[in-house]
Amino acid sequence: MNLRINFACGASELTRERRGYFEAFSKLGCAQPGQFTVSSDQTNATQEILLYPDPSETILPRDLTQSQTATACFQIDVFSKPDWKALWSALFDYVFVFHPGFERYFAKYGHSRIFLLPHAVPAAAYAVDVDTERIDDIAWVGSVHGDLYRTRRRLLSLLSACYKMNDWQRSYPENEIHDVYRRAKVAVNIGRDDYPQDANLRCFEVMASGAVLLTSLPTELELIGFKNGVHFMGYSNERELFQLVDGLLADEARRRQITAAARTTVMRDHTYDARAQAILRVIENGPDGALAPARNWSSSRVDFVYLHYHCKRGTFSIAKTLFKRLLEDSPFLALRGLPLLLRRWQHDFTKKV
Repeated sequence: MNLRINFACGASELTRERRGYFEAFSKLGCAQPGQFTVSSDQTNATQEILLYPDPSETILPRDLTQSQTATACFQIDVFSKPDWKALWSALFDYVFVFHPGFERYFAKYGHSRIFLLPHAVPAAAYAVDVDTERIDDIAWVGSVHGDLYRTRRRLLSLLSACYKMNDWQRSYPENEIHDVYRRAKVAVNIGRDDYPQDANLRCFEVMASGAVLLTSLPTELELIGFKNGVHFMGYSNERELFQLVDGLLADEARRRQITAAARTTVMRDHTYDARAQAILRVIENGPDGALAPARNWSSSRVDFVYLHYHCKRGTFSIAKTLFKRLLEDSPFLALRGLPLLLRRWQHDFTKKV
């Protein structure tokens, strides 16, 4: 059976994780960009999969529950509003989440095809020689603006005052990130204040680059299979962070031991090529028939899911149309959706003013 993955997003939205997956599927000859509509026809020669890769702008495709082809979605930052994302995911046959421990949110809607898909790296970009002169003590790449990053800004400011670092306040383009890490002996991961245990993309990029990853404890990395002291070093408080930096900078042999174990594991198991193959296996071995819970729901309940989505992330005009339809078909669900619609209207009105 041949598979064709139709990415439901624009070409400009193929950034970071989405680009990594698109390029991995393209190498396998089964990726198509910009396919926004679901298919009502299916041939036996090629199985089409509509993949909604959590894009920043493209809204949820319509009529997902009516699709004759399988549908899938990525939930990348699933820790942010997991209740919402679990509800929206009920529209899809396959759901790939990038963080462990959120199964209960999806179980609430009867979804049985939820798969953990941690972050990964592009193999080619990180296959370069990492045994180079590392001129910086510590590296950092990432956002530092906003209320969620107060701890991050404070710690990076303290670290930069004590150690040689790259410009941590700069925004780096994607093609420069791995070079920043390859110039450093150690790289820190300081998560969001509301989710400090995040095993984000940065963690995998650092480990693939040959720098020692320092991240706060507890961390999702241990749930994924990485070990503290083997693949990364974890700190529990600010004092321990500085002690670990000092110890690692003074012990090149220790650094090499950790980075060798981390890089070997990431380049073997956590590349986009490996992830793409895993996704294809899941779909090829999946059961026939409708898998998305919402395929068995009433049209009104499906409309409510779309209403919820458009009130939170979509457009007010579509939300208003869905609300009017619910008023006719299910006044109870319309009543549930009314506060959502009013908040969306208030949000849009405030922005215009």
